[in-house]
Amino acid sequence: MSFLLVVVNVLGAMALLLFGIKLLSESLQKLGGRQLRNWLTVVAGNPARGLLSGFLLTALLQSSSATTVLLVGFVNSGLISVYNATGLIFGANIGTTVTTWLITFFGFTFNIKGFLLPLLAFSIPLFFSSRSSHKSLAELLIGFSLLFFGLQFLKDALPPVDTASPLFNYVRSLDNRGFLPLLLAGFTGMLVTLLVQSSTATITLTIILLSEGYIGFEVAAAMVVGENIGTTATANLAALIANRNAKRSALIHTLFNLAGAVLIIPFFIPAVNGVSSLAAMITHNTAHPEAMAAPLMVSLFHSLFNLTFALLFLPFVQLFVKAAIKIIPLSKEGEQSGLYFADSFIAPVSELAVIQINSPLKTMSRTISEMLEVFPQLLTEKNQEVFASITEGIRKRELFNDELEKATQQYLSRLGESKLSHSVSRMISTVLIATNNMESIADICYKINVAVERKNSEHAWFTQEQRNSLMLLYEKVKFAIELMDRQIAKPSEETRLAALANEAEINTLRFNIIEKQVDELRMKKYPLTSANYFRQLAGYLEKVADHALKVVETLAVSK
Repeated sequence: MSFLLVVVNVLGAMALLLFGIKLLSESLQKLGGRQLRNWLTVVAGNPARGLLSGFLLTALLQSSSATTVLLVGFVNSGLISVYNATGLIFGANIGTTVTTWLITFFGFTFNIKGFLLPLLAFSIPLFFSSRSSHKSLAELLIGFSLLFFGLQFLKDALPPVDTASPLFNYVRSLDNRGFLPLLLAGFTGMLVTLLVQSSTATITLTIILLSEGYIGFEVAAAMVVGENIGTTATANLAALIANRNAKRSALIHTLFNLAGAVLIIPFFIPAVNGVSSLAAMITHNTAHPEAMAAPLMVSLFHSLFNLTFALLFLPFVQLFVKAAIKIIPLSKEGEQSGLYFADSFIAPVSELAVIQINSPLKTMSRTISEMLEVFPQLLTEKNQEVFASITEGIRKRELFNDELEKATQQYLSRLGESKLSHSVSRMISTVLIATNNMESIADICYKINVAVERKNSEHAWFTQEQRNSLMLLYEKVKFAIELMDRQIAKPSEETRLAALANEAEINTLRFNIIEKQVDELRMKKYPLTSANYFRQLAGYLEKVADHALKVVETLAVSK
């Protein structure tokens, strides 16, 4: 078999392996999406709890890349801090070893080939089921099967050891005890992981190269260390266009794995010998110790390496955060949180990234409250400089909400391109409707500001009675915004009913004050210009409440 054909076959087998990992991760997210989303909202705590949470999350997602990309998005949107994300990242490094053990057990020590085709057959009726959970289970079975078919093809793609082949000569050149050859092996592992964005795939390749006799265990262990560094590339790529806190989280992942790689150097050979002895003890009484030796040694080294340094560095989480801030300092403009979504072929996080979609609703609601709370001052402020400052603040907030709505629309459109569960698709639709209504509220708040400006320029002053009537309406509208904010935080039927009752009171109040104004206008208590602006402002306030009610009802339906 020619060298080129070997390379092509290996790449084809790797593609099948990667696609299996992708399907497995996506289906697990869909099947446990709701529970994982609920859990992820409360896991951010101390580093020790974060370590355990990161381990469990990565074990469930079957991808440390997916976990770290997800965390970058969460830090970017302000859901968790850099400090809390660091413990989760440490745990993710341990969690990624679960997949290696899965491959070791099912791919090398247990003959699973006879079960793969029946598994695929069983998945067919599930795949064509009308229930989304059945489809997700079918994808899980297909992903699991493809992963191990890819593993089998990868083992078959490598020919028996040919001492004359270029591939053998290259990998054998690394298999010399000495710092430089092992450094080159580590660099090779890092480079391959950078290219495929999956340490699981490259560690699987490493196990096969070791089991087929192409490399020794020293080289395999060095490649594992390099692969650990290479897997950090996915999160760093995801953070390129995110904010500084997100960049720091991705950098901490890199610093953590680099520090572990540097610290292992003086202890590398003793560690390799120790793992070899431990693996020999475990396989001593097994039926096929030769078949188990290679995957067991790599899995043990991978797990012990990540576990040791995660526990060793856990007390120094704050130092990692400080180092990241030193490398990526505070910007002059300060820190801002926003929506960020980074999905990739190997790190599918769409189903869980939806956690972020509540973030823009809270931000937009807070901005609207800030725009509305200056309404009483707008009506009475006579100082031109102060009035201009209030006006500028309203204008900036209205532009901010416009940009946030646009970013949210783009974010949700990207999420919608992925295969999502029915519940997540419904959540996306709900947030799209809510953000559209909230952007309309911000627009109306700005129109209120413009109307008051024009009223003042035309010297159409309100009487105290007019101002009192508008303030009565304003208080009801302000309560409508408070109810909207409450519904965003925790949707409930009680809040919806309160909003409906408040809306009815607003409609009645507006009708009464407009009717009263018509009577007073007949009695010429104030000029027509003043009456027109009064009616205009009352109408704007009512529209604010109308849109707030739509948000409340929309979120109540999606509960």
